[in-house]
Amino acid sequence: GLGKEISWNGYEHNAFLLNEGGGSYHNIGYLMGVGFEFDCRSVVGADLDLDGRTDLLVIEMDQLTNRHGTGKAEHYLHLVRNNIKSGGNWIGLHLKPETNPVGAMVTVRVGGKTQTLPVVTGDSYNAQQPLSIHFGLGKAKQVDELRVEKSGRELVRLTKPVINQYHKARR
Repeated sequence: GLGKEISWNGYEHNAFLLNEGGGSYHNIGYLMGVGFEFDCRSVVGADLDLDGRTDLLVIEMDQLTNRHGTGKAEHYLHLVRNNIKSGGNWIGLHLKPETNPVGAMVTVRVGGKTQTLPVVTGDSYNAQQPLSIHFGLGKAKQVDELRVEKSGRELVRLTKPVINQYHKARR
């Protein structure tokens, strides 16, 4: 049908928004090397090299050039490695797929403050996020607690886990 053969907003640069706080965002896509002009249909953020910095996988959908003579839309995967040095600390958690953690809430408590993130897998078109959670900790030197809860039930609790590494959920 109409729409599958057409690039409705082709050559429009992708945006990458930096949260400046207070409801203010700035587009830094060009500066970060992700302001592509090709049609992107999906993006997945994942720490592929386990260095504590989120990398991006971007899916290009080429509907027009038929580069390989297939007569069909072709997809290309672009890896954008995050090589920006950060002075901040972080902590991550790999969840087990067999426990069906989708929908769970992961909370990290640091010095009386908490951050909570949901476990999601399908927040980009035709793509799936890994079952990993990453928290930036800034200058904090220690995490008091990392907890996973789903439907009011505690699945995982780690007390004083080591920072700057990923932990595996045991259940």
